[in-house]
Amino acid sequence: MSKLVVIITLLLFLGVNTAQAGPDRSFVPVAGSIKSHKVNVRVGPGMSYPILWVYKYRGYPVRAIARFGGWYQVRDIEGEEGWIYQNFFSTRKTGLISNGEPVTVYKDRDGKRPVLRLEAGVVVLVTRCALGLCEIEVSGKEGWINKNRLLQP
Repeated sequence: MSKLVVIITLLLFLGVNTAQAGPDRSFVPVAGSIKSHKVNVRVGPGMSYPILWVYKYRGYPVRAIARFGGWYQVRDIEGEEGWIYQNFFSTRKTGLISNGEPVTVYKDRDGKRPVLRLEAGVVVLVTRCALGLCEIEVSGKEGWINKNRLLQP
């Protein structure tokens, strides 16, 4: 047998085993965000699956709810689910300012020193949440906002 036939046979064997592998049952869902300005969301975990939609905003908040090989199944703030390649998922936790009046960001938890105001639809990095407040960062500024004004998956 030639070396080429052996290599092709091994590649086919490895490909079949990979395709037959199941989802990662030890995976624990994790909040994160989209890592690029253009990310295809697919029906299933692989390039051969059709594209459902395209995320066009880096940092958009999602939650990884399953993993299969190098793919994550994600759920966004609207409850939509699809599969993205692992290189396009970031564990940087983000949130989206909800609709309504602009939200005030305060320097400290006490809500006494306003730092800035954010319009609906602004994506922020979420550092932590506790007691109904979330510490966030946006455009190099940090502060606290009311958790109920933050959309997260």
